[in-house]
Amino acid sequence: MSFPNSNSAWTFLHVNDNHMGTPRSYRFRPAINRRWEAIRRQMTTINAEFLLHGGDLTRDGESHEFEYRQAREDLETLPFPTFVIPGNMDVGNKHAHHNGFKRKWAEQGLDWNDLDLNMTEQRLQLFASYFGPIHWTFVYRDVRFTGFYAAVAGSDLPHEDRLWRLLERLPTLSPTQHHVAMMHYWPFIERPDEPDWDMTNGDEYDNWYFSIGPPHRQRLWKMLQDAGVDILFCGHVHTGRPVQLVDGIRLYRTQ
Repeated sequence: MSFPNSNSAWTFLHVNDNHMGTPRSYRFRPAINRRWEAIRRQMTTINAEFLLHGGDLTRDGESHEFEYRQAREDLETLPFPTFVIPGNMDVGNKHAHHNGFKRKWAEQGLDWNDLDLNMTEQRLQLFASYFGPIHWTFVYRDVRFTGFYAAVAGSDLPHEDRLWRLLERLPTLSPTQHHVAMMHYWPFIERPDEPDWDMTNGDEYDNWYFSIGPPHRQRLWKMLQDAGVDILFCGHVHTGRPVQLVDGIRLYRTQ
C-alpha cells in the first residue's frame, strides 16, 4: 500500500499466513514453502519501506520452536525491516473455556480438540523472544502503525492485560494523518453486532474459530474507532474479501 506525504509517495507491504514448515513437522507441505519463496522474491523487487506480517509465519510453531528460527532467518534476508504479530499456528488458538465441549462434539460425531490447542503465556513469551513484542505501535511518516494479537482477549493471560493497556493508550498519543492497524483473526465475520458463535454447533464452528467473540469484539472495535484507525488488516481465514468499510474503518481481509 502506498501513502503520499508532503514530498513523495512511499510504500509498505503486508502479508500473512505464509506457514513456512520444515520436514521435521508432520504437516509439512513443500509446495507451501515454494509459494512463499516466490512471494518473497517478488517483494524484494518492490521499493518498500518495511513489511507488516500478520501472523502464521509457521506451520507448527506452536509446538516446534525450530520453526521460529527458520522464520526469523528467512525474514532477515529481506531488504527491509519486518514488524510481526503472531498467528494461532505460531502460539496457539484463542481460548475455549467451557467444560463439556468434548462431550457435545462427540454427540455430533465431531473429533475436535480446541481445548488442547489454547495458547499459553509461555508460548507467547517464546514467540516474543524471537520476533519482539506481540502488541506494538509506532509512527512512520505521519502514519501510526499498530499491531496486536487480539486472540488473547478472554484468555486471562498477562498478554491480555497488555493488549487492553495498549489500545486504551492509543487515543492519548499524538495524532497522525492515518492509523493502520493489524490483527490476525477477523474481528467479525460480517458485522460487529453479529451473535456469539457456538463452537459446539458444527454449523457455527468456523465462524467461532475465525473471529473474535463478544464482548471482546465490541470492546476491541470501539477502541479501534476511538484510536482513529482508518485501515485494519487481518488474515487467518486464507480467503480474501472485498474491502469493507465499517464505522469509518477500511477492513482488509487478506488471503
